[in-house]
Amino acid sequence: MNLFLMGLSVAGAESIRAENRILKSLSVKPAVVTKGPLVSVIIPAYNEERYLPALLTSLGNQSYSPIEVIVVDNLSDDNTIKVAKEFGAKVMVNPTPANVNKSRNIGASAARGEYLAFIDADTIPESNAILNSVTALQNGADLVYTNKCSTDDHLISIARVIVGWLDPVNHTATGCYLMTNRDVFNSVSGFDESLNPMTSRQEDGKALTARLVESGYNVVMLKGTYVGTSARRFHAEGYSTSSLWQERSIRALRR
Repeated sequence: MNLFLMGLSVAGAESIRAENRILKSLSVKPAVVTKGPLVSVIIPAYNEERYLPALLTSLGNQSYSPIEVIVVDNLSDDNTIKVAKEFGAKVMVNPTPANVNKSRNIGASAARGEYLAFIDADTIPESNAILNSVTALQNGADLVYTNKCSTDDHLISIARVIVGWLDPVNHTATGCYLMTNRDVFNSVSGFDESLNPMTSRQEDGKALTARLVESGYNVVMLKGTYVGTSARRFHAEGYSTSSLWQERSIRALRR
């Protein structure tokens, strides 16, 4: 029991450190920016005017350059497109409604970068996330993903940190943040468009990483790198009603 409580305490401290690093990416520009090959960040979006500013701000404060940002809008009826354009992102609009995996593939087809990063609109990478990802890809990794914490629910944040400790064995990458080489992505024909994680709870990122592992590619988890992602889906589906640090990222942008 003592070991269990100790583990929770360590996970709690780690999640706080991760959350603070992520929130820092919303307000502090890095002192040094490393140059390298172009990275294309593809963001599928549907009615994301509320969350998108935090992600786009964090991408503007990355310690890596250059970054091309592509927002693939799935016929939003809010100000998603306006927000994306205000931040200088390239905007693509699906001609007909599409699931999130198809949106990702559409964005990838228009990307110019050597590396492709797929990030969900309610996710915020810490300032070194892109740099650490590129470095890993240049040193033998074929696909990388990160530890996760939460930007709006501390209890879920702790749980995500614990899952991250166990995660590398199973390659359970999720679609909220992952990066790969364009040639690797194309070799497995991208994301499986028959999977729609928004409606079926099928895991899109896990499916992609599983196919890469089966094909002999090297999938790597960046253990010391974090992204914060919203717990809104857990709340919406009734898995969690706690919101101890509700919408900290949104409040941080308003300071």
